[in-house]
Amino acid sequence: MIGEAEESSVSLFGDKSVALSELAALFEECSEDGWDGGQADAISEAARSNVKAFITALPWEMEMPELAAEPDGSVSLEWDGGFRRLFSVSINGGTRMAYAGIDGTDRWRGVARFDGDNVPQIILESISRVVA
Repeated sequence: MIGEAEESSVSLFGDKSVALSELAALFEECSEDGWDGGQADAISEAARSNVKAFITALPWEMEMPELAAEPDGSVSLEWDGGFRRLFSVSINGGTRMAYAGIDGTDRWRGVARFDGDNVPQIILESISRVVA
């Protein structure tokens, strides 16, 4: 059951609040080396902070991503637009974000810089392209 404070937060911040709660749970689960039962690196506080800033910087109307931990300590954010439509961004503790997308037979990938405040235009366009 959602507490009164949590319910208020969800109503104020909607999907972003849910995504940030998922990030907190993912960080809790994967904040120590070997979280996968193998040799996966922990998600660092810097990576968590970058993902939080990225989610906060996304436009309110934009669909929120699915989150997953990566073995190198990064966090993957994915938008699934259905059959052969997927976009993914990998965020670590630095300013560079790797991204890749597929839309039918079209594929693209690259690296963009995130300044902590503004989501790069190529990322916003790619998300919109896949989930439109």
